[in-house]
Amino acid sequence: METKLTKEIKLALLQRTNQKIGTYGAFEVSFGSHYFKEKIKERCDYVEFDGLNFTCFEIKVSKADYLSNSVLSRFGQRNYIVAPKDLANWIKAVGIKKKSLGSIGIISYENHEFKVIRRCSKLNHTVGDNVEVLEGFAKAASRDLSKLLNRRDREISGVEE
Repeated sequence: METKLTKEIKLALLQRTNQKIGTYGAFEVSFGSHYFKEKIKERCDYVEFDGLNFTCFEIKVSKADYLSNSVLSRFGQRNYIVAPKDLANWIKAVGIKKKSLGSIGIISYENHEFKVIRRCSKLNHTVGDNVEVLEGFAKAASRDLSKLLNRRDREISGVEE
């Protein structure tokens, strides 16, 4: 179950993406294991695609959320943790010692503003890897559109959720 803050950050990420010409975003993008060397499946909270590169954003809203056993995505060419400002600063100062971030950057969020406080390293993936991410991105975007259209149809017909 998503918290109100998680939903707020997701919406702010989408609004940020929509301000960039030629850049698109999708929520809850799943990645399979067809191409990646690691035989795992995972889901990233938000993925941005600019036509060439994918940027994955994992949203963390508490220390417990950050320290959980959830996987931090490395499927994008760029990968970030997005957290409220205080938590982001804690992750940079203390949390990084508790959980290895490697190439993952940190973005702080406060009042609908994002600030990179730790840059990520750019990863190079194979064409097969990128196809896998693109497939997950397309499926998530299609699912998001279907949800939006279903909600609109319910509103038009007067059916309550």
